[in-house]
Amino acid sequence: MDDCKPPKPPIETKIFCNCFAYCDGTAARYTLDVQITDSALHISNIFSLVKQLRHPPPCHNTSATGPPSPLLIISTIFQCAYVKCFSTETNLQSCRVIVGLGHSVPICAVSTALMTVISDEHGIDYDGKVTRAGE
Repeated sequence: MDDCKPPKPPIETKIFCNCFAYCDGTAARYTLDVQITDSALHISNIFSLVKQLRHPPPCHNTSATGPPSPLLIISTIFQCAYVKCFSTETNLQSCRVIVGLGHSVPICAVSTALMTVISDEHGIDYDGKVTRAGE
């Protein structure tokens, strides 16, 4: 899905994501919170990281017989994302992220995929906690 819209400064940005449109289908939504600890970072930094879920990693597995990585699985069913940060433009501190997938997967797979794209990012803290929305 390439209908990304530029962020609406300073509060929210999204790849079109209707969180209620999936109620009669197989789609699943997952929520997580991240903390911005570097005042130089902006909502667009969080959004750019989450968008990395759309693309499979360059190295899928180290073994041809092993299971696919969570990031690979998520990249094949990623539908949309929504990010909203709670604070002022100059003092972003807490952001809520909603990730939409084509169907449900184990929460641990979603968490692992998100940790893969967020964990090494300086100034952004994520504890790995994910909640399935709409259950």
